[in-house]
Amino acid sequence: GFNGQFELLEGNRIRFSKMATTMMACPNLEAEGSFFNVLETCDNYTIHNDTLSLNKARMAPLAKFAAVYFY
Repeated sequence: GFNGQFELLEGNRIRFSKMATTMMACPNLEAEGSFFNVLETCDNYTIHNDTLSLNKARMAPLAKFAAVYFY
């Protein structure tokens, strides 16, 4: 598990802070490290349809998250 804070700023900017994780052993710590690197690096976001993209400056998205609906 993880927790932290985020702040939405003007111009679709975003800032994550005070991130913390549980210290439980996970089978894929490399993926976790990559995920937290995105949160530390990104400075803006875009939403297009059901997809949230976390970006750095005007570069290609660092990560994309698609909404999944269960019926």
